Amino acid sequence: MDKNRSPLIYSGIMAAAVVVWMASGLLSAKDKPAQEQAGATRHLFKVRAIHSSASLITRETKVNARTEPDRSVTVRAELSGQVISTGVERGKKIREGEVIATLEGRDRQALLAQAEAVLRQQQLELDSARRLAAQGLKSKAELASAEALLEAAKAALEAARLDLERCIIRAPFDGYLSERFVEKGDFLSPGSEVARVASLNPIVVMGYLTEQEIIGVHTGSKANATLSTGEKVEGTIGYISPEADVQSRMYKVELDVPNPDGRILAGLTAELRVPHEETQAHFISPAHIMLSDSGSIGLLIADEEGLTSFIPISIVNTSPEGLWIQGELPEKCIIVTTGKDFVSPGQKVLLAMENEPLTTDEAAR
Repeated sequence: MDKNRSPLIYSGIMAAAVVVWMASGLLSAKDKPAQEQAGATRHLFKVRAIHSSASLITRETKVNARTEPDRSVTVRAELSGQVISTGVERGKKIREGEVIATLEGRDRQALLAQAEAVLRQQQLELDSARRLAAQGLKSKAELASAEALLEAAKAALEAARLDLERCIIRAPFDGYLSERFVEKGDFLSPGSEVARVASLNPIVVMGYLTEQEIIGVHTGSKANATLSTGEKVEGTIGYISPEADVQSRMYKVELDVPNPDGRILAGLTAELRVPHEETQAHFISPAHIMLSDSGSIGLLIADEEGLTSFIPISIVNTSPEGLWIQGELPEKCIIVTTGKDFVSPGQKVLLAMENEPLTTDEAAR
């Protein structure tokens, strides 16, 4: 071989080697980000998550309450006298006008008869005075006096009739005779308690709302309650106190519930659910909630890339199946469910959605 050509051959071989080396470096550099990304993905903490969409619901406030009669009154004696008989038994239904008790009334019957006789006498005297006045034998003053005496006799007769009627003590409205305080032989004075009558149709479920809870509550709105017996009842809000209680600063709210047969008794404890305005809320399991470092409750949510963030929430409604919650949540979001306690907000995670299984190794990390 020509010695002069050897350096050229060696130079060509070295140049080719340099080109191959540079090309291999470029290929390695091109593949490196993909390899690094794959490695980073493999090292992300894998969590389970669900898709959640907000729904339109009616916000409710739950308050402790109790059932009360629609009307309850203590019937009192208007006259003095001895009780000679009683009517409807306590605990029984009573109709308006039915007899509760009767007082001795013979002296008042005599007074009524006397008043009727006086009225007849005054009527005769007035007729006579009118005839004499027509003949000019009675003055106008004498005629006016006779007319006044007749009117006084009419008033006395009406008072005697009322006194006799008041000897019979009657129910003021339909309801139940919840208590009777007198028996035959008792002597009553004006104002003595005779009985208590209560109307249970409708039955009233009464509770108190705070200054914030009363906002958006209106009379005529439909609401429901759960009684201590477990029975759920529905009705209409019939009354909202126009002013707060001086001590508690709370407002009374009454729910009127139909109770035609009186099966719902007064005095039962209840949970009253008062509706407010409609609002958008997410439905979640209580297990999805977590606490922030400051102690506020919220959810750990993630975007499509797996970047997490903590969102404070408030509970709108509750049910045996879960919670309706609000917060600065989008209408649709991804909620981290399993593994959230091992993730810090702002950390990127690998999402396993809904029914996608977690491997044993991934779940343990």
